[in-house]
Amino acid sequence: MFVAPRGRDSKGATRTPHSAPRTPLGPYRLNLDGPSTAHALVLGLVGRDKSVLEIGPATGYLSRCLVEVGCRVTGIEADAESARRGEQSGVHLICGSVEDEEVLQQIQATFDVVVMADVLEHLSSPELTLLRMRRFLNPGGYAVVSLPNIANWRIRVSLLFGRFDYQDEGILDRTHLRFFTKQSAEAMIREAGYDVLEFQPGATRMPRVGLRAWPTLCAVHLVFKIAPRKELA
Repeated sequence: MFVAPRGRDSKGATRTPHSAPRTPLGPYRLNLDGPSTAHALVLGLVGRDKSVLEIGPATGYLSRCLVEVGCRVTGIEADAESARRGEQSGVHLICGSVEDEEVLQQIQATFDVVVMADVLEHLSSPELTLLRMRRFLNPGGYAVVSLPNIANWRIRVSLLFGRFDYQDEGILDRTHLRFFTKQSAEAMIREAGYDVLEFQPGATRMPRVGLRAWPTLCAVHLVFKIAPRKELA
């Protein structure tokens, strides 16, 4: 089964703290336009000098940022062309679907962090994928998950007017198979045997005061840091 690469962002590439502005090849773009974008939040939660398993790295724009802060990255990318473009020093890429157990058997290591940024909504069984990722975490390791927020105010207004129109990118990306609110995302995380360590709402243009006051209404992305439940570890 084909698993689409991670979802696209509404903004073009901007500078990272460690490099000049750049625009990766392909339609999937890095968005660090402010501290509350999903990509900025994910990178902050991963941290520095970690071993990282990144699911759906697309052309490697997040991988590149992680390598720049000392991380060692292994990626699983379903799209062969994106995987080719994502080849870079410090990154080991496996081409295949994360929902294919034979692909997962190619991973011969465990990691400090598993990153699933804008990936789970593209999968037929995201709960099973979350469950499978547990075995790739080192003791004390954690996962960072970013999901589009279907309860965003723009989607709510559209529904009031009877509109639910798929788009080429964003929350209603036509390649999304699943849709999540904060509540349903947390239920999925618990079902897969994790605890939520931290939640952060992500958005590009929304002032941070709005995100803090009405996180589930204003967030475009729901960003979680999660860890395997101790009694199940």
